[in-house]
Amino acid sequence: MERNKFFKWVWRLDGLLIFVVAISLAFLMLTEAYRKLTWEAPKQEVIVSVAEDPEGKEKWVLGTPVDSVRNMVILPLVSENKEAKESTMGMVSKSGWRNYNQWRSTAKNILFIDSVTNKSFWLFDDVDRIIIDIEAFRDRAFDPPMSAHPKTVALFFQIVTKDSNDDHILNFEDKRSLAVANPDGSNYQIIIEKFDKIISKSLVDKDKIFIVFQNAGIGYSLQFQLNTFKVLSKNELPKIKIKKQD
Repeated sequence: MERNKFFKWVWRLDGLLIFVVAISLAFLMLTEAYRKLTWEAPKQEVIVSVAEDPEGKEKWVLGTPVDSVRNMVILPLVSENKEAKESTMGMVSKSGWRNYNQWRSTAKNILFIDSVTNKSFWLFDDVDRIIIDIEAFRDRAFDPPMSAHPKTVALFFQIVTKDSNDDHILNFEDKRSLAVANPDGSNYQIIIEKFDKIISKSLVDKDKIFIVFQNAGIGYSLQFQLNTFKVLSKNELPKIKIKKQD
């Protein structure tokens, strides 16, 4: 009799263990299924070969558009070639850049389309550079209070055009240039030839833009005219003197 009770308890424990294992397996399967559905590819560094491509195997696609500016639709040209890997251009949303909505791919050219006239043009005549970042620079300071749609006054482009470290590729380790253009893509000009980091950009008196940037460990301030993009002044930031301890 005692033996039968013992086996009944063993069967009950076995049944409970089987139930727990089944629930655990079901949970793991559901977790894995959810992970696969929500998984996003890891961000990769853009690498563009400097060497010529005589076979012409590079493939191109039009990427996610930048927010329309003054009836202009702005589309980045993205390469699907294995040597031009996907990477980020910045976080964007309807309210502007860097507002954590979706990732863009680094571009090699930009297509501008006028939605009113249906005319279009490319920003560059070739694909010999990578465009790391595009920013629609908006007049937030001088717009009416609580404006939902601040006016875009300029477009900024962070680009890499030269293999500055001689590793035969263009990527984020090379020196960048900062270019500016009108909101419709016209009057494209490079205003900073080389830099490592843009620290700040601000609009001054509605007709000037003030930039603080860093290059090779040295800080600079630069001011340029908004309507002509003419650089008005560029100064190296003063260094602080640190006394030697005795």
